[in-house]
Amino acid sequence: MPVPLLNDFTNFRNFSFLCLNADGQFIDLPDNATDISVGTPVLPSRLPEFLREAIYLQPNVSDVFVWVHGWQHDLDSSYHLAQRLFGNLEAAITKSNLYDTLGTIPSFVAVHWPSKSATTPRGYEIIRDRAAKMTTKGDAEFFLASLLGYLNKKNKRSRSGKVLRSADGYYVHCLGHSFGCRFLTAAIRAAANPVARTQSLLQTLGPPGRRTLSVRSERLFEFTVDSICFLQMAAPCSAFSDNLTLLVDESPVRGPVALTYSIHDRANCLWHARAEAGERGIGCQGATEPAQFIGQTVLKSPSEPYSEEDFLSLIINVDASAVYTKKGFRFEGAHSDIWYEETLHLILGLVKHSRL
Repeated sequence: MPVPLLNDFTNFRNFSFLCLNADGQFIDLPDNATDISVGTPVLPSRLPEFLREAIYLQPNVSDVFVWVHGWQHDLDSSYHLAQRLFGNLEAAITKSNLYDTLGTIPSFVAVHWPSKSATTPRGYEIIRDRAAKMTTKGDAEFFLASLLGYLNKKNKRSRSGKVLRSADGYYVHCLGHSFGCRFLTAAIRAAANPVARTQSLLQTLGPPGRRTLSVRSERLFEFTVDSICFLQMAAPCSAFSDNLTLLVDESPVRGPVALTYSIHDRANCLWHARAEAGERGIGCQGATEPAQFIGQTVLKSPSEPYSEEDFLSLIINVDASAVYTKKGFRFEGAHSDIWYEETLHLILGLVKHSRL
């Protein structure tokens, strides 16, 4: 029986914490702010300065993890969620001999967005619509792609691929849960096919801004993502296929995209079907399209290493039904039942694979 991760790491502070408003813009928050409504939107022209001040990377960093949470988090709970994830990840990387072939100096970036609503099917639909609006009609795609572009500019990684050129080179890993996966999908996809709103914002930037944000042209961002792990993604199983195709076929992703799913995820199996004309979410049964890119594995125990065969396909459906099982009185079922050693093991298995 899987044992939940019990350590909340409430004293862990070694990460950068960024906030998006409902329009998808990064915001400057006053110290000790308790609500993002008091924040000031960051103008695109100020992004380089803002990111320099907001992002901290440890000296000789080996891996950078970018995390976007899912449904039902306000400012305070999303911060504590990042503490829990990053604290456990750092402990696993630096203290466990299971991952002694990995780099041992991780840095972390968490992105908060307004995802709080009533825990009802209607509340789920409201946040689904907000996430879609922030990425397709708002600025979230541009600002998150700019974040990845900034990380690329700081990275002295060899252009030959997986080899680090110097101590200043590092690997970049994207982690998302629920609707948060949609934000990262949009940001990475922007390198190949930005939405019209992102293109219009790029055209407002002068050459200095483009250089700082690692934008190759008026259309394309320049960055590399080495692994992607999306936990219980809230997106249609087949209707999201164009986005996933761009993610693995045209965007700068070097490793596979892992998608966990569980039949006990009531939000993705029932509520998502209600909101999407009967189609279940990826977090319920995995992605079904683009079929030519999809492989299959299961969420493994830390005692069972992932092999190269587990990650041969560009998109990997990871059956977590034996681990993500929580039901009881939770309206969303096992949608957020992800806090297990098995989850860390999958993430770090992908990190290890990115070095092969």
